[in-house]
Amino acid sequence: MKRALKPSTTTGAKKKKLACDEETELIPGVSRAPVVVDCYYVHLGKGERRYVKGLDEALVLRECYDCIQRMIAQLEPEEERMKRNKDRNGGNAAMERAFAERLRVAFDGLGWECHILNDFTRADVLVRPREGEDDAWYSLQLKTTAEKSVGTNMWHFANVSRYGRMLVVCHALQGPSTDRPCTWVYDGETLSQHLPSGSLGVTPNGVWDNPSKGRLLGKCDGDDLEACARETAQLLIRLLERDDYPRTTMQDAQWTLEKPSHFAEYASLHMLTLRADPSVCILTQPEEQQPHHDLVETCTTTGAVRRLQGKTAHPHWRKADGTASVHATGAGLRVTLVKNIGDRKMGPYAPDDFDDLVVTWRDVVCDKWHVWRIPVAQIPINEATGNLVTGITVHVRMDAPLPPGIDREAVHGPRPRLKDNGRCGDANKSYAWSIQYHESFPMEWVWEPPVPWPTEMEHMRRRKLRLKLRS
Repeated sequence: MKRALKPSTTTGAKKKKLACDEETELIPGVSRAPVVVDCYYVHLGKGERRYVKGLDEALVLRECYDCIQRMIAQLEPEEERMKRNKDRNGGNAAMERAFAERLRVAFDGLGWECHILNDFTRADVLVRPREGEDDAWYSLQLKTTAEKSVGTNMWHFANVSRYGRMLVVCHALQGPSTDRPCTWVYDGETLSQHLPSGSLGVTPNGVWDNPSKGRLLGKCDGDDLEACARETAQLLIRLLERDDYPRTTMQDAQWTLEKPSHFAEYASLHMLTLRADPSVCILTQPEEQQPHHDLVETCTTTGAVRRLQGKTAHPHWRKADGTASVHATGAGLRVTLVKNIGDRKMGPYAPDDFDDLVVTWRDVVCDKWHVWRIPVAQIPINEATGNLVTGITVHVRMDAPLPPGIDREAVHGPRPRLKDNGRCGDANKSYAWSIQYHESFPMEWVWEPPVPWPTEMEHMRRRKLRLKLRS
Protein backbone atom coordinates (compact mmCIF):
# COMPACT_ATOMS: atom_id res chain seq x y z
CA MET A 1 0.00 0.00 0.00
CA LYS A 2 1.39 3.33 -1.07
CA ARG A 3 1.74 6.04 1.47
CA ALA A 4 -0.26 9.18 0.73
CA LEU A 5 1.71 12.38 0.34
CA LYS A 6 0.96 15.07 2.85
CA PRO A 7 -0.06 18.28 1.17
CA SER A 8 2.30 21.19 1.69
CA THR A 9 1.15 23.88 4.08
CA THR A 10 3.70 26.47 2.98
CA THR A 11 2.66 29.16 0.57
CA GLY A 12 5.13 31.00 -1.61
CA ALA A 13 8.23 28.91 -0.93
CA LYS A 14 11.40 30.94 -0.90
CA LYS A 15 13.03 31.04 -4.29
CA LYS A 16 16.54 29.63 -4.40
CA LYS A 17 19.08 32.44 -4.56
CA LEU A 18 21.04 32.54 -7.80
CA ALA A 19 24.79 32.19 -7.57
CA CYS A 20 25.02 35.13 -9.98
CA ASP A 21 22.45 37.88 -10.57
CA GLU A 22 21.43 37.49 -14.22
CA GLU A 23 18.14 39.38 -13.94
CA THR A 24 18.96 42.84 -12.61
CA GLU A 25 19.12 45.37 -15.41
CA LEU A 26 22.59 46.90 -15.45
CA ILE A 27 23.23 50.61 -15.81
CA PRO A 28 25.23 51.89 -18.81
CA GLY A 29 28.94 51.32 -18.32
CA VAL A 30 28.59 48.04 -16.41
CA SER A 31 28.59 44.62 -18.11
CA ARG A 32 28.71 41.04 -16.86
CA ALA A 33 32.02 39.23 -17.17
CA PRO A 34 31.75 36.00 -19.16
CA VAL A 35 32.24 32.59 -17.46
CA VAL A 36 33.23 33.98 -14.03
CA VAL A 37 30.26 34.06 -11.60
CA ASP A 38 29.19 37.36 -10.02
CA CYS A 39 31.95 39.41 -11.65
CA TYR A 40 31.51 42.55 -13.73
CA TYR A 41 33.39 44.93 -15.98
CA VAL A 42 33.08 48.63 -15.13
CA HIS A 43 33.95 50.94 -18.04
CA LEU A 44 35.65 54.17 -16.94
CA GLY A 45 36.22 56.00 -20.24
CA LYS A 46 39.08 56.21 -22.76
CA GLY A 47 39.27 52.43 -23.05
CA GLU A 48 39.81 51.87 -19.31
CA ARG A 49 37.89 48.91 -17.89
CA ARG A 50 38.02 47.62 -14.31
CA TYR A 51 37.24 44.07 -13.18
CA VAL A 52 35.01 44.03 -10.07
CA LYS A 53 33.52 41.18 -7.99
CA GLY A 54 29.99 41.78 -6.75
CA LEU A 55 27.14 43.70 -8.39
CA ASP A 56 26.79 46.33 -5.67
CA GLU A 57 30.47 47.25 -5.83
CA ALA A 58 30.33 47.51 -9.63
CA LEU A 59 27.26 49.78 -9.56
CA VAL A 60 28.77 52.07 -6.91
CA LEU A 61 32.04 52.42 -8.86
CA ARG A 62 30.26 53.35 -12.08
CA GLU A 63 27.92 55.80 -10.33
CA CYS A 64 30.94 57.54 -8.77
CA TYR A 65 32.54 57.82 -12.20
CA ASP A 66 29.33 59.27 -13.71
CA CYS A 67 29.07 61.79 -10.85
CA ILE A 68 32.65 62.99 -11.45
CA GLN A 69 31.96 63.36 -15.19
CA ARG A 70 28.86 65.46 -14.47
CA MET A 71 30.90 67.74 -12.19
CA ILE A 72 33.57 68.16 -14.90
CA ALA A 73 30.89 68.99 -17.48
CA GLN A 74 29.53 71.74 -15.20
CA LEU A 75 32.99 73.27 -14.78
CA GLU A 76 33.74 73.29 -18.54
CA PRO A 77 30.96 74.40 -20.93
CA GLU A 78 30.21 72.16 -23.91
CA GLU A 79 31.51 74.70 -26.46
CA GLU A 80 34.86 75.05 -24.65
CA ARG A 81 35.23 71.26 -24.36
CA MET A 82 34.58 70.78 -28.10
CA LYS A 83 37.06 73.51 -29.00
CA ARG A 84 39.71 71.96 -26.75
CA ASN A 85 39.19 68.53 -28.28
CA LYS A 86 39.34 69.93 -31.81
CA ASP A 87 42.56 71.80 -31.15
CA ARG A 88 44.20 68.82 -29.46
CA ASN A 89 43.03 66.01 -31.76
CA GLY A 90 43.34 67.72 -35.13
CA GLY A 91 39.60 68.05 -35.76
CA ASN A 92 39.93 71.69 -36.69
CA ALA A 93 39.88 72.08 -40.48
CA ALA A 94 41.45 75.52 -40.14
CA MET A 95 44.64 73.87 -38.84
CA GLU A 96 44.92 71.76 -41.99
CA ARG A 97 44.15 74.72 -44.22
CA ALA A 98 46.84 76.82 -42.52
CA PHE A 99 49.38 74.02 -43.02
CA ALA A 100 48.42 73.80 -46.73
CA GLU A 101 48.88 77.56 -47.11
CA ARG A 102 52.35 77.39 -45.54
CA LEU A 103 53.27 74.53 -47.88
CA ARG A 104 52.11 76.56 -50.88
CA VAL A 105 54.45 79.40 -49.94
CA ALA A 106 57.31 76.94 -49.35
CA PHE A 107 56.83 75.14 -52.69
CA ASP A 108 56.64 78.46 -54.52
CA GLY A 109 60.02 79.44 -53.09
CA LEU A 110 61.50 76.15 -54.37
CA GLY A 111 60.26 76.58 -57.94
CA TRP A 112 57.23 74.29 -57.65
CA GLU A 113 53.52 75.01 -58.10
CA CYS A 114 51.13 74.07 -55.31
CA HIS A 115 47.33 74.00 -55.68
CA ILE A 116 45.00 73.52 -52.69
CA LEU A 117 41.88 71.49 -53.52
CA ASN A 118 38.37 71.93 -52.15
CA ASP A 119 36.73 69.89 -49.40
CA PHE A 120 35.91 66.18 -49.78
CA THR A 121 38.51 65.43 -52.46
CA ARG A 122 40.79 62.44 -51.83
CA ALA A 123 43.90 64.60 -52.22
CA ASP A 124 44.27 67.84 -50.29
CA VAL A 125 47.11 69.40 -52.30
CA LEU A 126 48.50 69.06 -55.84
CA VAL A 127 52.13 69.92 -56.61
CA ARG A 128 54.36 69.90 -59.71
CA PRO A 129 57.57 71.51 -60.95
CA ARG A 130 56.89 74.96 -62.39
CA GLU A 131 58.66 74.00 -65.63
CA GLY A 132 57.20 70.50 -65.71
CA GLU A 133 54.65 68.76 -67.90
CA ASP A 134 51.34 70.46 -68.62
CA ASP A 135 48.51 69.47 -66.27
CA ALA A 136 50.43 66.60 -64.61
CA TRP A 137 50.28 66.88 -60.82
CA TYR A 138 51.42 64.86 -57.82
CA SER A 139 48.73 64.28 -55.17
CA LEU A 140 49.36 64.86 -51.46
CA GLN A 141 47.10 64.06 -48.51
CA LEU A 142 47.52 66.17 -45.36
CA LYS A 143 46.80 65.12 -41.77
CA THR A 144 47.27 67.49 -38.85
CA THR A 145 47.15 67.47 -35.07
CA ALA A 146 48.08 70.00 -32.43
CA GLU A 147 50.00 67.80 -29.98
CA LYS A 148 50.24 64.28 -28.63
CA SER A 149 47.12 62.55 -27.31
CA VAL A 150 46.15 63.14 -23.70
CA GLY A 151 47.87 60.84 -21.23
CA THR A 152 50.09 59.21 -23.86
CA ASN A 153 53.38 59.74 -25.63
CA MET A 154 51.70 59.24 -29.02
CA TRP A 155 50.66 61.52 -31.88
CA HIS A 156 47.41 60.26 -33.40
CA PHE A 157 46.17 60.65 -37.00
CA ALA A 158 42.86 59.18 -38.20
CA ASN A 159 41.67 57.85 -41.58
CA VAL A 160 45.12 57.38 -43.11
CA SER A 161 44.58 54.09 -44.97
CA ARG A 162 42.52 54.93 -48.06
CA TYR A 163 44.89 56.83 -50.29
CA GLY A 164 46.79 54.18 -52.27
CA ARG A 165 50.07 55.21 -53.87
CA MET A 166 50.04 58.79 -52.65
CA LEU A 167 52.27 60.58 -50.16
CA VAL A 168 50.48 61.06 -46.83
CA VAL A 169 51.89 64.02 -44.90
CA CYS A 170 51.24 63.94 -41.12
CA HIS A 171 52.02 67.22 -39.34
CA ALA A 172 52.01 68.12 -35.63
CA LEU A 173 52.21 71.68 -34.33
CA GLN A 174 54.14 70.34 -31.33
CA GLY A 175 56.28 67.30 -32.07
CA PRO A 176 58.57 65.07 -30.01
CA SER A 177 61.63 67.37 -30.14
CA THR A 178 61.06 69.93 -27.39
CA ASP A 179 57.63 70.82 -28.81
CA ARG A 180 59.03 71.90 -32.21
CA PRO A 181 56.62 71.46 -35.15
CA CYS A 182 57.22 68.11 -36.85
CA THR A 183 56.22 66.32 -40.06
CA TRP A 184 56.16 62.61 -40.89
CA VAL A 185 55.75 61.42 -44.51
CA TYR A 186 54.44 57.96 -45.46
CA ASP A 187 53.48 56.05 -48.59
CA GLY A 188 49.72 55.52 -48.69
CA GLU A 189 50.13 51.88 -49.71
CA THR A 190 52.27 51.18 -46.63
CA LEU A 191 49.61 52.68 -44.39
CA SER A 192 46.86 50.63 -46.08
CA GLN A 193 48.87 47.43 -45.68
CA HIS A 194 49.72 47.81 -41.98
CA LEU A 195 46.77 49.89 -40.70
CA PRO A 196 43.49 48.57 -42.12
CA SER A 197 41.61 50.40 -39.35
CA GLY A 198 43.02 53.72 -40.59
CA SER A 199 44.29 54.85 -37.17
CA LEU A 200 47.95 55.86 -36.99
CA GLY A 201 49.75 56.31 -33.67
CA VAL A 202 53.29 57.70 -33.82
CA THR A 203 55.51 57.12 -30.78
CA PRO A 204 59.12 58.39 -30.52
CA ASN A 205 61.55 55.90 -32.07
CA GLY A 206 58.67 53.52 -32.85
CA VAL A 207 58.08 51.77 -36.17
CA TRP A 208 56.23 54.83 -37.52
CA ASP A 209 58.86 57.31 -36.30
CA ASN A 210 62.13 55.66 -37.31
CA PRO A 211 62.95 55.52 -41.08
CA SER A 212 65.32 52.58 -40.51
CA LYS A 213 62.34 50.38 -39.58
CA GLY A 214 60.95 50.53 -43.10
CA ARG A 215 57.59 52.29 -42.74
CA LEU A 216 58.51 55.98 -42.49
CA LEU A 217 59.78 57.63 -45.69
CA GLY A 218 61.08 60.75 -44.02
CA LYS A 219 60.76 63.10 -41.07
CA CYS A 220 61.64 66.74 -40.44
CA ASP A 221 61.03 69.55 -37.96
CA GLY A 222 61.75 73.25 -37.66
CA ASP A 223 62.17 76.12 -35.23
CA ASP A 224 58.75 77.49 -36.20
CA LEU A 225 55.80 76.57 -38.43
CA GLU A 226 57.19 78.32 -41.53
CA ALA A 227 60.59 76.67 -41.17
CA CYS A 228 58.95 73.27 -40.74
CA ALA A 229 56.88 73.87 -43.89
CA ARG A 230 60.06 74.66 -45.88
CA GLU A 231 61.74 71.50 -44.59
CA THR A 232 58.60 69.51 -45.42
CA ALA A 233 58.47 70.86 -48.98
CA GLN A 234 62.13 69.99 -49.54
CA LEU A 235 61.59 66.48 -48.20
CA LEU A 236 58.53 65.95 -50.42
CA ILE A 237 60.39 67.12 -53.53
CA ARG A 238 63.22 64.66 -52.82
CA LEU A 239 60.76 61.80 -52.37
CA LEU A 240 58.75 62.66 -55.50
CA GLU A 241 61.88 62.96 -57.63
CA ARG A 242 63.34 59.73 -56.24
CA ASP A 243 60.32 57.45 -56.76
CA ASP A 244 57.91 57.17 -59.66
CA TYR A 245 54.70 58.36 -58.04
CA PRO A 246 51.62 58.58 -60.31
CA ARG A 247 50.47 61.92 -61.68
CA THR A 248 46.96 63.15 -62.35
CA THR A 249 45.22 65.99 -64.13
CA MET A 250 43.66 68.86 -62.22
CA GLN A 251 40.18 67.82 -63.38
CA ASP A 252 40.55 64.20 -62.32
CA ALA A 253 41.86 65.26 -58.89
CA GLN A 254 38.91 67.62 -58.37
CA TRP A 255 36.47 64.79 -59.15
CA THR A 256 38.24 62.05 -57.17
CA LEU A 257 36.28 62.31 -53.93
CA GLU A 258 36.65 60.47 -50.63
CA LYS A 259 33.13 58.95 -50.65
CA PRO A 260 30.80 58.01 -53.53
CA SER A 261 27.95 59.97 -51.90
CA HIS A 262 30.02 63.13 -52.24
CA PHE A 263 30.12 62.57 -56.01
CA ALA A 264 26.35 63.05 -56.34
CA GLU A 265 26.47 66.31 -54.37
CA TYR A 266 29.45 67.57 -56.37
CA ALA A 267 27.64 66.69 -59.63
CA SER A 268 24.67 68.77 -58.47
CA LEU A 269 26.88 71.78 -57.67
CA HIS A 270 28.56 71.31 -61.07
CA MET A 271 25.17 71.46 -62.80
CA LEU A 272 24.06 74.56 -60.89
CA THR A 273 27.31 76.36 -61.70
CA LEU A 274 27.12 75.64 -65.45
CA ARG A 275 23.39 76.37 -65.71
CA ALA A 276 23.68 79.85 -64.19
CA ASP A 277 23.19 82.65 -66.71
CA PRO A 278 26.36 84.83 -66.61
CA SER A 279 24.32 87.88 -67.59
CA VAL A 280 22.30 87.45 -64.38
CA CYS A 281 24.65 85.88 -61.82
CA ILE A 282 27.89 83.92 -61.42
CA LEU A 283 28.27 80.93 -59.11
CA THR A 284 31.67 80.13 -57.58
CA GLN A 285 32.93 77.90 -54.79
CA PRO A 286 33.90 79.60 -51.50
CA GLU A 287 37.58 80.11 -50.81
CA GLU A 288 37.51 79.30 -47.09
CA GLN A 289 37.91 75.76 -45.73
CA GLN A 290 34.70 73.89 -44.80
CA PRO A 291 32.28 76.83 -44.72
CA HIS A 292 28.60 76.29 -43.99
CA HIS A 293 27.65 77.07 -47.61
CA ASP A 294 28.66 75.39 -50.88
CA LEU A 295 28.34 78.13 -53.51
CA VAL A 296 28.61 81.92 -53.66
CA GLU A 297 26.14 83.62 -56.00
CA THR A 298 27.18 87.08 -57.20
CA CYS A 299 24.69 89.23 -59.08
CA THR A 300 26.25 90.50 -62.31
CA THR A 301 24.51 93.89 -62.29
CA THR A 302 24.42 94.84 -58.59
CA GLY A 303 27.26 92.77 -57.12
CA ALA A 304 24.96 91.45 -54.38
CA VAL A 305 26.16 88.18 -52.88
CA ARG A 306 24.09 85.27 -51.58
CA ARG A 307 25.42 82.11 -49.92
CA LEU A 308 23.88 78.89 -51.23
CA GLN A 309 23.83 75.60 -49.35
CA GLY A 310 23.40 72.65 -51.71
CA LYS A 311 21.75 69.40 -50.61
CA THR A 312 20.68 66.32 -52.55
CA ALA A 313 17.23 64.85 -51.88
CA HIS A 314 16.65 61.12 -51.37
CA PRO A 315 13.27 59.43 -51.97
CA HIS A 316 11.62 58.07 -48.84
CA TRP A 317 10.67 54.93 -50.74
CA ARG A 318 14.23 54.13 -51.86
CA LYS A 319 17.57 53.56 -50.17
CA ALA A 320 20.70 55.51 -51.08
CA ASP A 321 21.75 52.73 -53.48
CA GLY A 322 18.47 52.96 -55.40
CA THR A 323 16.85 49.79 -54.02
CA ALA A 324 13.45 49.73 -52.29
CA SER A 325 13.39 50.86 -48.67
CA VAL A 326 11.25 49.71 -45.76
CA HIS A 327 9.25 52.96 -46.07
CA ALA A 328 7.54 51.83 -49.26
CA THR A 329 4.53 54.10 -48.64
CA GLY A 330 6.50 57.21 -47.70
CA ALA A 331 5.70 60.19 -49.93
CA GLY A 332 8.21 62.84 -50.98
CA LEU A 333 11.96 63.13 -50.76
CA ARG A 334 13.90 63.59 -47.53
CA VAL A 335 16.56 66.27 -47.08
CA THR A 336 18.99 66.03 -44.16
CA LEU A 337 20.11 69.39 -42.77
CA VAL A 338 23.15 68.78 -40.57
CA LYS A 339 26.68 70.18 -40.62
CA ASN A 340 30.05 69.21 -39.18
CA ILE A 341 30.38 71.01 -35.84
CA GLY A 342 33.76 69.51 -34.93
CA ASP A 343 34.74 67.03 -32.24
CA ARG A 344 33.60 64.30 -34.69
CA LYS A 345 29.98 65.39 -34.33
CA MET A 346 27.20 66.63 -36.58
CA GLY A 347 24.72 69.31 -35.61
CA PRO A 348 21.97 71.57 -36.98
CA TYR A 349 22.53 74.65 -39.11
CA ALA A 350 22.10 78.09 -37.59
CA PRO A 351 19.73 80.51 -39.36
CA ASP A 352 22.68 82.69 -40.43
CA ASP A 353 24.87 79.90 -41.88
CA PHE A 354 23.56 80.48 -45.43
CA ASP A 355 20.99 82.54 -47.33
CA ASP A 356 19.27 79.99 -49.58
CA LEU A 357 18.93 76.21 -49.48
CA VAL A 358 19.15 74.65 -52.95
CA VAL A 359 17.86 71.06 -52.99
CA THR A 360 18.44 68.93 -56.10
CA TRP A 361 17.27 65.52 -57.27
CA ARG A 362 18.37 63.65 -60.42
CA ASP A 363 15.28 62.02 -61.95
CA VAL A 364 17.20 59.70 -64.26
CA VAL A 365 14.08 57.82 -65.39
CA CYS A 366 12.38 60.97 -66.68
CA ASP A 367 15.77 62.50 -67.61
CA LYS A 368 15.08 65.64 -65.56
CA TRP A 369 16.61 67.73 -62.82
CA HIS A 370 14.31 68.79 -59.97
CA VAL A 371 15.40 71.83 -57.94
CA TRP A 372 13.90 73.49 -54.86
CA ARG A 373 15.40 76.89 -53.94
CA ILE A 374 14.18 77.74 -50.43
CA PRO A 375 15.09 80.97 -48.59
CA VAL A 376 16.51 80.19 -45.16
CA ALA A 377 13.77 82.30 -43.56
CA GLN A 378 11.19 79.80 -44.86
CA ILE A 379 12.84 76.75 -43.27
CA PRO A 380 11.24 75.71 -39.95
CA ILE A 381 13.08 76.53 -36.73
CA ASN A 382 13.52 74.22 -33.76
CA GLU A 383 12.11 76.40 -30.99
CA ALA A 384 14.07 74.60 -28.28
CA THR A 385 17.48 75.34 -29.84
CA GLY A 386 16.87 78.29 -32.15
CA ASN A 387 18.54 76.38 -35.00
CA LEU A 388 17.06 75.03 -38.21
CA VAL A 389 15.31 71.68 -38.11
CA THR A 390 17.59 68.78 -39.04
CA GLY A 391 15.39 67.44 -41.82
CA ILE A 392 12.64 68.46 -44.23
CA THR A 393 10.56 66.73 -46.92
CA VAL A 394 10.10 68.10 -50.43
CA HIS A 395 7.79 66.93 -53.21
CA VAL A 396 7.64 66.91 -56.99
CA ARG A 397 4.52 68.53 -58.41
CA MET A 398 1.90 65.88 -59.14
CA ASP A 399 1.04 67.62 -62.42
CA ALA A 400 4.65 67.55 -63.65
CA PRO A 401 4.72 66.07 -67.21
CA LEU A 402 6.06 62.54 -67.63
CA PRO A 403 7.49 60.69 -70.64
CA PRO A 404 5.08 58.29 -72.40
CA GLY A 405 4.63 54.95 -70.66
CA ILE A 406 6.04 56.09 -67.30
CA ASP A 407 3.97 55.42 -64.17
CA ARG A 408 4.04 58.40 -61.82
CA GLU A 409 4.10 56.47 -58.55
CA ALA A 410 6.80 54.13 -59.85
CA VAL A 411 9.07 57.15 -60.49
CA HIS A 412 8.02 59.80 -57.97
CA GLY A 413 6.82 57.47 -55.25
CA PRO A 414 3.49 57.28 -53.42
CA ARG A 415 1.16 60.23 -53.80
CA PRO A 416 1.09 62.62 -50.83
CA ARG A 417 -2.02 62.54 -48.65
CA LEU A 418 -4.26 65.42 -49.74
CA LYS A 419 -7.75 66.49 -48.76
CA ASP A 420 -10.78 65.21 -50.71
CA ASN A 421 -8.86 62.50 -52.57
CA GLY A 422 -10.26 59.51 -50.68
CA ARG A 423 -7.32 59.09 -48.29
CA CYS A 424 -7.62 58.96 -44.51
CA GLY A 425 -5.67 61.05 -42.06
CA ASP A 426 -4.43 64.63 -42.10
CA ALA A 427 -3.41 66.45 -45.25
CA ASN A 428 0.26 66.45 -46.22
CA LYS A 429 1.45 69.95 -45.28
CA SER A 430 4.94 69.55 -46.75
CA TYR A 431 3.53 69.13 -50.27
CA ALA A 432 1.83 72.53 -50.42
CA TRP A 433 4.84 74.16 -48.75
CA SER A 434 7.54 72.66 -50.97
CA ILE A 435 5.97 72.82 -54.45
CA GLN A 436 6.03 76.63 -54.39
CA TYR A 437 9.83 76.41 -54.57
CA HIS A 438 9.96 73.54 -57.10
CA GLU A 439 11.09 73.70 -60.69
CA SER A 440 12.19 70.99 -63.15
CA PHE A 441 14.03 71.03 -66.46
CA PRO A 442 15.54 68.47 -68.85
CA MET A 443 19.07 67.20 -68.29
CA GLU A 444 21.80 68.42 -70.62
CA TRP A 445 24.99 66.56 -71.53
CA VAL A 446 27.09 69.68 -70.90
CA TRP A 447 26.02 69.62 -67.25
CA GLU A 448 27.12 66.02 -66.69
CA PRO A 449 30.33 65.26 -64.74
CA PRO A 450 33.43 65.20 -66.97
CA VAL A 451 34.53 61.88 -65.42
CA PRO A 452 32.67 58.52 -65.11
CA TRP A 453 30.28 57.95 -62.23
CA PRO A 454 31.56 55.64 -59.45
CA THR A 455 30.36 52.05 -59.62
CA GLU A 456 28.47 52.52 -56.33
CA MET A 457 26.46 55.35 -57.94
CA GLU A 458 25.51 53.47 -61.13
CA HIS A 459 21.80 54.08 -60.46
CA MET A 460 22.44 57.86 -60.53
CA ARG A 461 23.93 57.83 -64.00
CA ARG A 462 21.80 59.43 -66.68
CA ARG A 463 19.43 56.80 -68.08
CA LYS A 464 20.12 57.63 -71.74
CA LEU A 465 23.82 57.11 -71.13
CA ARG A 466 23.22 53.73 -69.47
CA LEU A 467 21.05 52.56 -72.35
CA LYS A 468 23.71 53.74 -74.79
CA LEU A 469 26.40 51.78 -72.93
CA ARG A 470 24.31 48.60 -72.89
CA SER A 471 23.46 48.73 -76.61
